[in-house]
Amino acid sequence: MTKFWTNRGIKILGAVVKRAREERGWTVRDIEKLTGELYQGRYTISRGTMSDFERGIRIPAHNTVVVLAKLKFVINPVTGKPFTEDELSDIAAEVLDPETGRYKLRDRKITIAALIDLEIKNRPWLLKRLAFSNLAAEAGLEVERLEAIYSGERPTDEELVKLASVLTKDNGTHWQETELLEMLESEFPSNTSESLQKAQ
Repeated sequence: MTKFWTNRGIKILGAVVKRAREERGWTVRDIEKLTGELYQGRYTISRGTMSDFERGIRIPAHNTVVVLAKLKFVINPVTGKPFTEDELSDIAAEVLDPETGRYKLRDRKITIAALIDLEIKNRPWLLKRLAFSNLAAEAGLEVERLEAIYSGERPTDEELVKLASVLTKDNGTHWQETELLEMLESEFPSNTSESLQKAQ
C-alpha cells in the first residue's frame, strides 16, 4: 500500500490528521489513549509516532491508517462523513484532495474510462450504479451505452462531445470538447481526428 504513497502525500495526510485532531481539541496523548482503549491495549499509536506522522517525517504503518480511520475524526468535506481507511490512503497517494474531497487523475493515462471512473468516484454519496445512471442522464446517454464506453467500447463523435460536457478535470472544471478530443486521439485515433477537424 505505501509504495503508491508520495512523500508530499504523506506530509499532506499528516497535516490533515493534525488539523482534524486539533479541531477536536485532542492532543497526541489523547490519540495514544483513545487507540489504546479502542484495542484494549493490544495496539496503541504512541505520542512520538503520531507527532512524527503529523509532521510528515515518518511513513505511517498500515495499522496506523486503519486505526485513525476507526477513530472517525478526519472528515470528508463532500460527504460530511469520516474519511475511510482507503480514502486516507488515497490522500497519501495524492489522488484524493482532502480539501475538496475530489479525486484527481494525477498521473493516470487520460482515457474515457479513466475520466468516467473519476466522475463516479467524485460522487461518493451515490452507489456506483446510481452514479452511472445520473452521469448517463446528464450526458444524454443510455446507462447501458455509458457502461459499454466505460468497458472500452469506442464512443461515437457525438457521444464524446456529450461526455465532454459532464466530465471534469482535476480542478473541477469541465473539459472543452476540443481538449477532450485531442487528448483522446491516441485512444481513438480514427474517431477523433475527424471530430477535431469539425470542431475547428
